Amino acid sequence: MEHPIVHWLLSEGGLFDLRETVVNSLILPTNGYGLKEICKHKDLVNFQWELEESGSQWSVVRYHDFLHLSDGLERKAIQKEILSYNRDDVRATRALEVWIGRLK
Repeated sequence: MEHPIVHWLLSEGGLFDLRETVVNSLILPTNGYGLKEICKHKDLVNFQWELEESGSQWSVVRYHDFLHLSDGLERKAIQKEILSYNRDDVRATRALEVWIGRLK
């Protein structure tokens, strides 16, 4: 994405693009190089998400549901699901980082 903030984050901001490193450095027995595909693989990272059906598209749909519901209990349940998915994404990214470090 060619946006000034993205450019700053990836260059001057000092963020590290782990996906780019994986794609450019490793040949993996997966159909793709998405976080879930690599991390869920039992012979690689073997990290499992709490919510099996979760994913980026799922989270967008659930967020849409959250915004359009008036029932507080349903909204709270969806919020909990989305937070679980986001937490697992962060934990999976860390697990991937640790796994890559062990390859040395």
